[in-house]
Amino acid sequence: MIGSPASAVGLFALAQLEVSLLGAPATVALLASVRPEQAGTASGVSNTFRQVGSMFGVALTGTPLIQHPHDAGPGAMRGVRLDPAARDETTGPLSSGDLSVIAGLPGQARQPVRDAVAPIFTDGLPSASRPPPSGPSSGACWHW
Repeated sequence: MIGSPASAVGLFALAQLEVSLLGAPATVALLASVRPEQAGTASGVSNTFRQVGSMFGVALTGTPLIQHPHDAGPGAMRGVRLDPAARDETTGPLSSGDLSVIAGLPGQARQPVRDAVAPIFTDGLPSASRPPPSGPSSGACWHW
């Protein structure tokens, strides 16, 4: 199971790297396997499937990234001292990723809200943005 949105992005990025390395050889093999007069049709079909696959890849990558704040927002806001009406008005937009709602809070409430919701948007990012190991034995390995 994927532990965080950042690890999901890392796995999808690795998969995309593999697809990009295999895409050109697959296209060459496809076009070499058809008659010259069918090359245009084969290329069009190949590009159509590539585009559809990319669309699904974006959707599958974006879904956990969008769902995480939605799931974690209400729990993060429970520990913040706000009157119930302000908490309810703030939690919905924050759960949708709208951080601008913090500016509408009273001054003394802004920092506690920022502190409560920041981990929702930043958990896992250091491991996802870590550069690959360097050295002769690193090869193409990424440590997530």
